[in-house]
Order: sequence, then structure tokens, then C-alpha cells
Amino acid sequence: MISLFGRYAVMKIDWKPPADVIEECLMKGKLKSDCQNYIRVLARQSSGKALICGTHAFSPKCREYVYSSVDGTLKNTRQFDGQGISPYDPRDNSTVVYLPETHEIYTGTVSDFVGNDPLIYRKRIGENDRDNGIRTQRDDARVLDTPNFVGSFVYKEHVYYWYRERAAEAMDNNEERQIYARVARVCRNDKGGARPANERWTSFMKARLNCSLPSATPFYFNELKAVSDPIATSANDHRVYAVFSTPDSDVRMSAVCAFSMKRIREEFDYGTFKQQRTVNSLWVPYNRNEIPRPRPGACVPDSTKLPEATVSFITRTPLMHRAIESVNGPMLIEGSDRADLTQIAVLPHVDSVNGQHYDIIYLGTSDGRVLKLIETVGNTTVIESVTVFSRTIPVVNLLTTPRQLVVVSSDEVATIDVHHCNEPDSCNRCVALQDPHCAWDLTIARCVNRNSWSGGHFIQNIVFGQSEQCPEGIVISEELSDGELLFEEMDLYLFLYI
Repeated sequence: MISLFGRYAVMKIDWKPPADVIEECLMKGKLKSDCQNYIRVLARQSSGKALICGTHAFSPKCREYVYSSVDGTLKNTRQFDGQGISPYDPRDNSTVVYLPETHEIYTGTVSDFVGNDPLIYRKRIGENDRDNGIRTQRDDARVLDTPNFVGSFVYKEHVYYWYRERAAEAMDNNEERQIYARVARVCRNDKGGARPANERWTSFMKARLNCSLPSATPFYFNELKAVSDPIATSANDHRVYAVFSTPDSDVRMSAVCAFSMKRIREEFDYGTFKQQRTVNSLWVPYNRNEIPRPRPGACVPDSTKLPEATVSFITRTPLMHRAIESVNGPMLIEGSDRADLTQIAVLPHVDSVNGQHYDIIYLGTSDGRVLKLIETVGNTTVIESVTVFSRTIPVVNLLTTPRQLVVVSSDEVATIDVHHCNEPDSCNRCVALQDPHCAWDLTIARCVNRNSWSGGHFIQNIVFGQSEQCPEGIVISEELSDGELLFEEMDLYLFLYI
């Protein structure tokens, strides 16, 4: 475990698979490098405990650790089977939500050695719980078809999952299934159905996510790569930002789209479902009068008492007919001549000098950079591009804190400041950043960050990046008029090499 502030190791836990488990993994044809214990779940529990789960040489295991104040270490208190919680293969994408108040863990992963059993799963893992869990239907491509899980979170009475998968409803010109981006949800109070469906979700629903350039023939970004947590935009809505890409091809492109949680909820709550009546027929919407009552997928006080017709319907046809449209289309597109976008993190509600709130978006790239951008009225502004790693390696995770951004690659971790307000040496350059974090202080003639805005007179223009209030007036230099980023490729040194 690493301190983000002191940049030192706080403590170390050694957890290696036993020799016989490694030997069995090798005997089954896996590489030695894969027959290790890759940690895939790390969650803080109540009472000072920590839940840690790993691949454990293709035999997933979980442990609970408790902090000892005597010697400042974490003590292992129990170990249990991690099937359905951690993936077997360290390369598999998975996602986890842990709720300490109920000791429940929600996962999206693969639950078998060969990787043929993807599932969305919930299990109570309290020490005295004897819960077999609830999962999606096994061996049913209508429910999950080779999913790659990207993220998940709790939102009101549901848990939402974000992933990409082969789409049963879409074929390309070679009659192969296309990959579509999906959002799915389950009810937190789902108890499963009546026997024999008591260990299956009765509330699993999914919909396509549409991130595309609108035209007579839309250009789709179908492959979901990363997703943010929901960010409040009003009293009754939140927004989720996500990274998409086109399939691997000669025209590889990336985009960022935003989605309204209110719109997603409305589609799941009131939209109709998609069906294919025969294997050779087109996919069409159900008529409203064909949908049983109570509504399939809705949260109910006791799902074990749902009618068989409702449970059977949602098991056979969990897909919504209409796609979830993005808010105003892609807010950023990176062409095939640029690195792929790989990760996203959002610092919400940063106040500008005039009190306007902005969501600041950070994007990781496949060549080890971080882009910082904001969305203004009808426009997206890229504030800066920062080279984080000395090697050209993809950013695989981003985490925000109020003052620092944690940037992770496959074998390196770094922290960078969330702003670089001290770099500009003039008012024009400071204002041209269009960064809500930064403003020109007329009193001391410096570009300062928002933590220094306690007094004085500050100049900032987020929308236009120019201000007549600057002492030098508006200066349009060749550097700025060409649209160059002021701090393109700033070199920042990583603090840890694993």
C-alpha cells in the first residue's frame, strides 16, 4: 500500500499461491507469469477491515484483513473462495461494487477456468452469511455474450454495470456479430425468483449506449472503454462520462460521450423491450400489451412472489428496444493519427472566479499521457496534455483527489497535480488556459490556483480564453493563434516503479 502524499510504501502484504496450486495451474497449460496472485478486488469494510481478492493462480481466493494498531500491520483473519468475485485470468476485465453496510459484493466477471461463464453476481460475504448469491442466467447469449466489463456503481435503488459485448441484434457485412456498448442494471433488493429460479436475477435489464456522430449514416463509436462515476448536474439528475472507440481497424478513433442517468432510468422504467420472434426474423419492439404485469425488471418488495410470466419474460428478453442516446453527441473525438483514449476520471464542480461550476475531465491515453478538458457552452476545450511516463505505455487507471491525479500503467504509478497554474508567465497565457483552476492575480502579477483566491482581483475567462482586463491587453501570438497547447508534452517524473 502506498501513501499518495508521502510517496512511500505504507505496508506490504505477501500473499502467494501455494506451490501445489501453482503446479496445477501450470499443468493446465497456463504461463508461469499468469500462475501468480494478481489482486483484482480491494475494498474497505466496516470495523477497520479490508477485503482483498486475487486470481490466485487461476483459483480465485478472497481474504479479510484487519488492521492491528499494536504493530501497524494488517492481519489475515479468514480466507474464502473467490469464484464469481475475482476473475481467474489476470487479463480478464472485471468490475466490483462493495457495500459495507450490508456486506454485499456486486461483481461483473468470469466465473470459470476457461472463461466461458461470464456473470453479473451478488453475494453477501459476512463471516456468518451462508449466501449462495444471485447471478445472471448461465449459458445464455441473450443475457451476456462475451462481455468486457468496464465499470459499475450504485445509483439509488439499483446497481448499474457498464460493459461492451457481442450484440445478438447486430450483424456486420460478414454476418459476424458486432460489438456494442451496454449499460445494465439490477435491483439492490432483488431476492431472486421462486424456485428453481431462486439464484437468478429477476431484475436484470440492459440497453445499448449510442455514442455517434449524427448523420444520414451515423458514425458509431461502439466499443466502451472507460466510464466515470455519476456526477450531479441538477437536483434530480446525474451525468456519466465515458470513453468509446471504433473497432480495431485502419480507421481507429476514440470519443468521449456523456449520458444522463435520468434518461437511462426512464428507458428502463418505461421503454419497451426488443425481441426476435424467430432465429431468422428481424429484431422488433414488443407491443405494450404484450408486456406482462407487474413490469419485468421493476424492483418489488419480494421478487420471490413475482408471477412466472414476469420472471420468464425478463429472462428471455432483457434488452431494451431503444438505445440510450448521449447528451449532445461526442464532446471530444481523437482521430486515427492520435493515441487511443483509454481511461477517464472527473473532478466535479470546480468553481471558476465568477462562481460557475465546471466538471473537469481527465483522459488517459495509450501513449502514457493525460489530457485535461472542460465542456463550456457548446464547446469542449482541451486545457493541456501531460506526458506522465517516460515510456510509451497505456494509462490503465486514473483516480482524482482534490489536489492530485493518480495515474496508473501496467507497472508504474505516478501522481501529478490537477493543475499547473504556476507555469504561465503572463496574464494572456494564464487566461488562455481556460482552466477553472487558474486565474491571473493582478495584485502580485502571477497566475495562481484557486486555493489562493482568498482576496485580490483575479482575471479569468473560461469560455473565450481572452480578457481585455489583462495589463498587456489581448495579445494573439502565433503560438496561441495556431491552437497549440501551452504545456504540450510537459515531462513529469513518476514516483514509483513497481
